[in-house]
Formats: sequence, structure tokens, C-alpha cells
Amino acid sequence: GNLQNMTRLNLELNGMTGPIPTTLGSCESLQNLILNFNHMEGNIPSEVGFLNELVTFPVDSNKLEGSIPSYLGNCHKLT
Repeated sequence: GNLQNMTRLNLELNGMTGPIPTTLGSCESLQNLILNFNHMEGNIPSEVGFLNELVTFPVDSNKLEGSIPSYLGNCHKLT
């Protein structure tokens, strides 16, 4: 489906596993991507850096690895 106009995706406390999907990078209007309190693994994919409208991106309480990636600097509205 076409999710380019979606502005909020709240998957908090959903038991999500595996990596953060790279396809989220095509959700160009996404402002709030809420993924905390799941079991997601791996690194934050570079495609998240394409989300120029992103304001909130809580990913705490997951099993993510690595440091905060520099491409999140492309998300100028991120707080």
C-alpha cells in the first residue's frame, strides 16, 4: 500500500521483533515513529534518515545495537 501521507505510526508495546523495516523510509510524511518497548534488533536502518519530517522517534527498551547513526542528522526536526 501507499503510506506516503501517514504522519504517525505508534507500535509501542506491540511485541515487535526483528529489525526496523527499511520500507519505513518511504513514509515521507512520517512525523512520529514510535517503536519503544518492543523486541526489535539490529541497527537503525539508514532509510530512517530519509524521514525529513520526523519529530519523535523513541526506540528505547528494544534490543537495538550500535551507536546513534549520523544519518539521523538528516532529520532536522527530530527532538
